[in-house]
Amino acid sequence: MKKRYIMVIAALCGSIAAGIGLTTNIAGLFFTPVAADFGIGRGNVSMTLTICNLTYAFGGIATGKLLTEKHFRPLMILGSALTVGATLLLAISGNVWLMYVLNALRGFSTGLLGTVMASIVINNWFHTNTGMMTSIAMGCSGLASAVFSPLFSMIIARMGWRFGYTLSAILMAALYLPIILLPIGLTPESVGELPFGDRVGAPKARERAGGKVPPVLILMIALYATTVGFLTSVVQHFPGISESYGLAVGATMLSAGMIANTSGKLLIGVLIDRIGTMKGILAMAIFVVIGILLMLFVHAGAALVIGAFLIGLGYSLQTVGVAMITRQTFGLEHYGNIYPKISMCVTVSYALGTTMIGFIFDQLKSYTPVFWIMLIGLGTGLTCALMAQRKKDTDI
Repeated sequence: MKKRYIMVIAALCGSIAAGIGLTTNIAGLFFTPVAADFGIGRGNVSMTLTICNLTYAFGGIATGKLLTEKHFRPLMILGSALTVGATLLLAISGNVWLMYVLNALRGFSTGLLGTVMASIVINNWFHTNTGMMTSIAMGCSGLASAVFSPLFSMIIARMGWRFGYTLSAILMAALYLPIILLPIGLTPESVGELPFGDRVGAPKARERAGGKVPPVLILMIALYATTVGFLTSVVQHFPGISESYGLAVGATMLSAGMIANTSGKLLIGVLIDRIGTMKGILAMAIFVVIGILLMLFVHAGAALVIGAFLIGLGYSLQTVGVAMITRQTFGLEHYGNIYPKISMCVTVSYALGTTMIGFIFDQLKSYTPVFWIMLIGLGTGLTCALMAQRKKDTDI
């Protein structure tokens, strides 16, 4: 692999690590100290994450419309500047309402440089090993949170949450530098390269007949994306689940889920490249189902930790899985237009799912209904994905 292709993946890894790993995945560390400092409830502070996730989805939609070769680098500079600037301003915020506004801004800006951008660039630059390259880039979100969470936990405890946001902004700036400074572009042709795996004169992959996209196909893949988006919203509730069973393994469950976040994305990338997109997704879904069943029926510490790890593999279904099945279903011709909308379903479902699970427990004092909803939802989503593949194949 030429140095230029490695630069592309390195730049995307930095962007995903900054925009998701240092924005969404460590947000919970700030909830308690900010709430205590402002004298408000944790729920009021946790709303900052919901707002950030929702505007992230709209940032992804904007990326699909704005991302061109001409605007690639200016968009990267704008997105990184807004994200770093908003994070710095969070460090001097005097009330939670200003934090809502700043999180809305940095959610949108990280969406500009998030999974939609990364997925489009990877599909332009890599025509083979696409699953592996996607999994490496997406996996950096979980890797960053696993590496930085202990550091920020210590920094916030010793120096306060304001210094925590300042440090976060500095690290974000460093992680965004490669995608701004390295000599890469939206497409390999812009820098005199061919997509990885292509050769001069090679036949192109067959596109969908007539180049048209039936709306029902978009709906089916959107339903799959929505159901897998909901899956991992339960991860934030692992401490509560542990407590509801009278156990004290919540922190270990969270760690297991974050380890699975990264390792699962790498695993599904290998599976997709070797056995195909749908088979790779189904294989990972089986592990997730086992994890849910363990949570439902085996209320022991070790079983809950194992279940947490297996459910954490669901991150791979909502990132790499959604990106790859969208590419397979609609082809590169329509990918840049359709994927941002499908990705938005994942983000919104995840954001709303976290709150919904909390309300379910508040009303029923049990997480059991949540697990059944997860099982039914996953089954429905996978069925939609399978039906979409069959319809696509009959239309070609």
